[in-house]
Amino acid sequence: MEMKIIAAHLLRSYDWVILLNDSLDTMGIPNRPTDGLQVRFKPR
Repeated sequence: MEMKIIAAHLLRSYDWVILLNDSLDTMGIPNRPTDGLQVRFKPR
């Protein structure tokens, strides 16, 4: 429950940008980037 609250706060309160040097190749199920996903986020 707490994780959902934190995720909702981050989605509503911050602008997210995927860093350009990341590859979005996925592996297996669930679909996840193989090397993780680096993002930069700033307060709105």
